[in-house]
Amino acid sequence: MVEQEGLYYPDGTYKSAKQIRYENIDSPELIREKTGGRKPSFFEWTDEFIRRRELKTEIEGIPDEIEVSFDTNKPIIWGLVGDIHSGGYEVDYELLAHDIAFISQRDNAFLLGGGDWTDGFFFNPAQDEMIGSFNQQRMFINSMIEELGEEKVVAMLIGDHDNWASKTGTTIYDEFRDRSNIPVIHGTTRIRVNLPEVQYRVVGGHQLPGSSMYNDTHPENRASKFGIQQADIYIGWHNHKKAISEQISDGFDGDRRQLFIASGAYKYSDEYARKKGWQKQRSLKHGAVWLVMDPLIRQAQAFYTAEEADRYAGNR
Repeated sequence: MVEQEGLYYPDGTYKSAKQIRYENIDSPELIREKTGGRKPSFFEWTDEFIRRRELKTEIEGIPDEIEVSFDTNKPIIWGLVGDIHSGGYEVDYELLAHDIAFISQRDNAFLLGGGDWTDGFFFNPAQDEMIGSFNQQRMFINSMIEELGEEKVVAMLIGDHDNWASKTGTTIYDEFRDRSNIPVIHGTTRIRVNLPEVQYRVVGGHQLPGSSMYNDTHPENRASKFGIQQADIYIGWHNHKKAISEQISDGFDGDRRQLFIASGAYKYSDEYARKKGWQKQRSLKHGAVWLVMDPLIRQAQAFYTAEEADRYAGNR
């Protein structure tokens, strides 16, 4: 049955016209149709590749800046939840359950996803360490979002493990992009956070450039100097190292207090870590860092546990 906006198939499934165009984005028949079977010229190929670029951007474009707003006079708490590696063997699932319950039970708590939510291995021997298939990992993450509710998720940053799933099919972010309003972002991204009396400028990325054996927030600090400058808060994940630091930056618009956060991982070890000689992380290093932003004055603080953030925000 043909509809104006797409196609219904005999098995009851439906595809929009946009999705059909996207699935056939590189079909050679499309450009040959335009030229009547004649070999396309350089400028016709140029027009065709521009069409494909614009369609790909429309369907799966990743913004490099998003804006979120919160209408509250209470400090808001963000759980910076990344590097879950769901389906992995050595993962602190108990802490993750605690953190998801904490966010869901408080009206001023939200989640910012830091990537690597799935373990996503598609090669051995790493694949042998997983205790859940990719499909089970996908269902696990879906159940986590359902438990929270989409309104509790500020945005999702794509990680490299999640993207490995694209080798064998779709990723969890393809799903969320198709069926939710949760922003999906990739790479270093600006996030403007609007509160009643103040706007925070946040820079986040699953893996920010740089590393240091002496300073675990080096990538975030480096981003403030060689990346997007003059933000209030810089957040990174990936390195599985929990750390918080801050500095005062002197700029043309005056002093700016800058907070640097390297959020932690729920996966505390695996075969790769042991091969590299890294010790198994103890419980205080597991999981998210918690960011608290005041809605009336530009003042942000970060904490290693949800309970510390809760006390600072004035919740009981």
